[in-house]
Amino acid sequence: MYSLFFKRLTDIVLSFIGIILLLPLIIIITILLFFNNNGKPFFIQKRPGKNERIFELVKFKTMNDKKDKNGELLSPAKPISRAGKFLRKTSLDEIPQ
Repeated sequence: MYSLFFKRLTDIVLSFIGIILLLPLIIIITILLFFNNNGKPFFIQKRPGKNERIFELVKFKTMNDKKDKNGELLSPAKPISRAGKFLRKTSLDEIPQ
C-alpha cells in the first residue's frame, strides 16, 4: 500500500514544495538568459528514455548561437557565456529537468 499511495503522494508534495522554493531562482535565470541568448533561455532536445520512449530534455541554455564571419557556429569553447559558465559550474542549468 505504501508504494501505491503514500510514495506517490510524497513525491507530489515534495515536488510541489521544490517548485515553489526554486521558482524565484528559475524566473531570475530565465530572464537573464532571455536577454543573454536572444530570447531563447531554454535548450530542448529529444532523447530516448526507458524502453526507448522519446522524451524532451529541458535545460537552461548556456551556449549562445553566435556565428563567425563565415556564418558558422563558434567552437564549443567560445560560445559559452559568463552566465553559462556559472550555471554549468553550479549545475543550475539542469534545474528545469
